[in-house]
Amino acid sequence: LTAPNGEIGIKLAAACQPEVVVVDTELSDISAQDVLRLLRGNLSTSKIPVIALSAYASPTEIDAGMHAGFYRYITSPYHLADVMDAIDCSLRLGLSD
Repeated sequence: LTAPNGEIGIKLAAACQPEVVVVDTELSDISAQDVLRLLRGNLSTSKIPVIALSAYASPTEIDAGMHAGFYRYITSPYHLADVMDAIDCSLRLGLSD
């Protein structure tokens, strides 16, 4: 599933209950941290692991993302293998159960 913005992504996550969410930190409507906060605040989506993809690679940005509660914070330039590894790890851990 894909969503054109954060608001629709949150609604899709609540309706479809994916096992993992991957969110770009450059959304057009709300911040990725707000997406994470809203997912965590909803009982039906609170345990879904959320992986952030970001162009911001400073240690401060990465620390802030991890402190916010992202399962992983992957910075560009990233490789598809890194994203797939993060997804696979979250699925193996069964974090959304």
